[in-house]
Amino acid sequence: MYRPIFIIIFSVLLACKCLGQNVEQTLSLANSLFEMQQYEAALKHYHRVAFFGDDKQQAYAFPAIGQCYFEAAQYEKSIFYYELASNAATCDSLASEYLFAKVLCHFLLDNYDFALQDLYSFHRFESQYFSNRYHFYHAIISLKKNSPDTALVHFLNATYDSSQQQALVHAFRKARLNRPNPKTAMVLSILVPGLGQFYAGDYRNAANSFLLNSILFALSYSITLRNSLADALMSTIPWLQRYYMGGFTNAELIALARKNAKRNQLLLQAISIMDGSLQ
Repeated sequence: MYRPIFIIIFSVLLACKCLGQNVEQTLSLANSLFEMQQYEAALKHYHRVAFFGDDKQQAYAFPAIGQCYFEAAQYEKSIFYYELASNAATCDSLASEYLFAKVLCHFLLDNYDFALQDLYSFHRFESQYFSNRYHFYHAIISLKKNSPDTALVHFLNATYDSSQQQALVHAFRKARLNRPNPKTAMVLSILVPGLGQFYAGDYRNAANSFLLNSILFALSYSITLRNSLADALMSTIPWLQRYYMGGFTNAELIALARKNAKRNQLLLQAISIMDGSLQ
């Protein structure tokens, strides 16, 4: 009477034991593939571990999956699994590492507001190392969001090296990130074609815009005097309008690009100054 029940129980226990062995073997294979940088192949096995494994195996698989997606530049999927890893982390320091990984993914996706939201979730720091990383990440995001004053404060809080702090202050002062102003460049080119490009430092486009608009204006004026305004409206004035409007629009874009380039250059310089201080 009890024999069928014992057979069922024995079969279930044996199946669980085999499954546990298979999960361990799968995890070992996934790790080997990861070490060989075969991230796509490793993902399949890590996913199986995450599905069939116990809590400890899942806590190991989630960040590995996040890292695989990160290496494949699939940052949105990486964020999802780093979130799972943070929730399953066995200690606060690991949870913090996974949270910083999420911040980096948001940064690479240009989702600066989401990156800041994750940073603000830090209520306390387990060590000076995490405090420095918090301020460092906050600084580069603030600089990308065009808040150089906030960025400098966080850069200074990310290091206690006085020479680095002095170098950072000097770099930010020298950068003059408030220039060129895109709106100023546009207004200048409205007043005088090419003047906005000259203000933004693009002298070649400034000369082209000034000469082209001057020639078209002279032609339009000449046709109006020799023939009529209607002839000028039908021949050269539409071209003059096109290049004139394009000129001041282009001046704004050039100034914006120059400003972004200066900000990116300052960011690289600040990272170079702080090289090694977060180790």
